[in-house]
Amino acid sequence: MVAKGPQATGSGGAVTIKPVDPPKVSVADVTQRLLDADRLVKAGVISTSPSTGKTIKDAFINAGVNGIVSAPINVGAYAGSVATGEAIKSQYVPSPLPPPHLPGVAKPDPAPAPEVAVPTTTDAPTPSATRHLDRVEKVVLEFANVLIVLASGNTEDRLAMGDAWPRTREARMDNLEQLLSVSETHMKQVAEENGIIFKPHIESQASPGTGGRLGVIERRYRALENAADRIIAVKETEAKKTGATV
Repeated sequence: MVAKGPQATGSGGAVTIKPVDPPKVSVADVTQRLLDADRLVKAGVISTSPSTGKTIKDAFINAGVNGIVSAPINVGAYAGSVATGEAIKSQYVPSPLPPPHLPGVAKPDPAPAPEVAVPTTTDAPTPSATRHLDRVEKVVLEFANVLIVLASGNTEDRLAMGDAWPRTREARMDNLEQLLSVSETHMKQVAEENGIIFKPHIESQASPGTGGRLGVIERRYRALENAADRIIAVKETEAKKTGATV
């Protein structure tokens, strides 16, 4: 007879091995949205408004997000490079700017590379937890760039992590929550302009989801992501009606 259930130890206790949950967000997915938005801008479906783009960028930079900078790099070139090949994997770790060899990149002034985040407390998170935060952090920041493109058609530069980006886990999550709050505010306006109702994710106090604070951040991001997908779909439909090449 084949025994079912967890294996027993020598002392008679059961051993339950819980697999590590894989990250629920994808850098490849968010860079694909940048590509889609960039194509819609080039097709003339998303109008360009420099003043609007500056307003939104300033809102992110002035929202208490530590270390966020405006990087002089073409969004379309960046997204196209990151969305192909092994370049995606290199973006999981925070860095102030993409590698300068990417096509279409305006080379910034040389600056020392930031140190890799090192926990300063004795209760250090596991490597898998740190990698998960790295990936969510990258995706939420890049989504801010997607929102800027959708709102203003600004594809000339992007937001990035500067040298002052925090290193501790709690401070990094503070940054993510501030980024999401600004994104949700502007998404309401962008969605309304495109005939879509956007409702930010609000965590239920009675039956909260899993994953703790980072899990809530992911669910807030998912609500934004779904709204962006719907806006892009609306814009693609408009492009087909007008015969624009996307």
